[in-house]
Amino acid sequence: MSGNAGVWIDHRKAIIIILSTSGERITQINSDVEKHVRSSGGSQSRSTNGAQSSSAEDVIEHRFANHLEVYYKKVIETLKDAEHILVMGPGEARIELQKQFHDKKTHARIAENEKCDKMTDPQIAARIREFFHTTAVG
Repeated sequence: MSGNAGVWIDHRKAIIIILSTSGERITQINSDVEKHVRSSGGSQSRSTNGAQSSSAEDVIEHRFANHLEVYYKKVIETLKDAEHILVMGPGEARIELQKQFHDKKTHARIAENEKCDKMTDPQIAARIREFFHTTAVG
């Protein structure tokens, strides 16, 4: 493919726009992950020596992390042929995705990691077009 791409991502979905000479392609990937809620306290079991044992919260946290890893792999697979990538999103997911790119030795392709609020698909596409039109990458 060898074009530029952008992704708006949070923990629930990724909107991927791939720009090429033949036009734009929009792909949505849903994580299907349940909302991640961290407990602020509550009862936790302790072993006889007072150390905290593995709790249900630890299991939930581990499951959430594994689910996100699979989700990020799907996003990276969709973006694998892009030359340069604009990563956007409101929270941690955009940073976590960039780390996944780095871990896979593909971080050089990320042109920018931009914090932004929720956007419609047309707004995402417009921002990506504008970014690559006004930014010299490569």
